[in-house]
Amino acid sequence: MTTGKFGKKALGYRNKNPGNIELGDSWYGRVPDNEQTDRRFIQFKTHEWGISAAAVLLRVYQNRHGLNTIEGIIKRWAPANENDTKAYIRRVSQMTGIDRNETLNMNEYSDLFPILKAIISVELGVNPYSDETINRGLAKVGTRGSSGNITLTVPNIYSITRTAEQQKKRENGSRAIAFGATGVTIAEGARVVADIKDNLYTFGILGGALILLIIVCFVFWDDINEFKDSLINRAGPV
Repeated sequence: MTTGKFGKKALGYRNKNPGNIELGDSWYGRVPDNEQTDRRFIQFKTHEWGISAAAVLLRVYQNRHGLNTIEGIIKRWAPANENDTKAYIRRVSQMTGIDRNETLNMNEYSDLFPILKAIISVELGVNPYSDETINRGLAKVGTRGSSGNITLTVPNIYSITRTAEQQKKRENGSRAIAFGATGVTIAEGARVVADIKDNLYTFGILGGALILLIIVCFVFWDDINEFKDSLINRAGPV
């Protein structure tokens, strides 16, 4: 945790790294090495990438280290050797209205969003981001809403939302193999590829039908014109 300037003047905001994640791991969306000027904290290309990284880290804490309470998460996020960890835990609990020892699930939007938003507020002194901006960051890693629907976003391609029943069917038919501790799985990639394949198949049928129609019109163009002329002759002069 850093202290000093707040909000948009805070170091974490200027680095587009609202979780103040330190250098050491490779992250999607970080600036190239020749543009990294901060010697301690990662600098990201956009605020959404920095928010996404913070969300992924919260999932790592849960999935790899079994940390699924505010107290457990913050003790690792802001260790006591350089932070007032007790005050940090108290503030996050107060801002979210969640007990410090309540069990959470960082794979669920309803738990991830408020915890992440509170951490950003503590790290930057205040939260300078709109909910929309935070949600754009979360969309990069995929979150499951309270209804059970899961939205996966493929940057610059499309977004898809599935019902809980559709998601379950796809999960049952896929082999999920975790990539590290980020929670990204081959199953998720396979599901996205499957959706693209379905869409291409649909477009292929429509395209084929259109081509067939053009060929028919071209082959029978003279007959079509003769039929049209016969209709005009039957109608008589205007």
